[in-house]
Amino acid sequence: MAFFLSSTSAQACGGSAREESMAIGQAPSGGGASGLSVANANSRNGYITVCWPSSAPPNRYQLVANVGGIKKIIGEFNIPKSPFAGRIPVTVSEPGPFIVVGDADMLDVAGTIALFSKNASAQDFQFDPATSIILGTPGTLVMAEHMKLKRGA
Repeated sequence: MAFFLSSTSAQACGGSAREESMAIGQAPSGGGASGLSVANANSRNGYITVCWPSSAPPNRYQLVANVGGIKKIIGEFNIPKSPFAGRIPVTVSEPGPFIVVGDADMLDVAGTIALFSKNASAQDFQFDPATSIILGTPGTLVMAEHMKLKRGA
C-alpha cells in the first residue's frame, strides 16, 4: 500500500518555499537487514545542508537513511550548545533523494531519512523528534548537493 505525504518545505534553510508531494511506497522486494549499517561518507555523493533553530538541542546527530531496504548511517554532525541558529553541510555516503519521516517505524520504508541521536539515558542511538525541525516536516524531500569548484583565477 502506498500513501502520500505533502508538505511545504524551504530549500537549503532559507530558499523559497515550495509545495512538495511525495509518495512513500512499499519496501523493495528482497528483504533487508535489521539494525543499522555504517556507510563511509564520500564527497562524490555530495552533502546535505542541515539547519537548526536556536532552540535545537545540542547533540551529536546521525543521518540515517533507508537505502534499498537497509538502514544506513549516511552522515554525522554536531549541534553545539549555543544561543544561535546554525547551518552546516554534512558529507553523505548516499545521494538520495530521501523523504523525511516523522517516526522510527516509517524509516522501514526504502527512500526515507531521519535523525538519530543518543540522550543521557539511552545506550544506543534512537530516532530523534528533532528530525522535523532540522531536516523538515514529514514528507519533505532531501537530497545531496554537490560543491561547485572554481577553476582558474
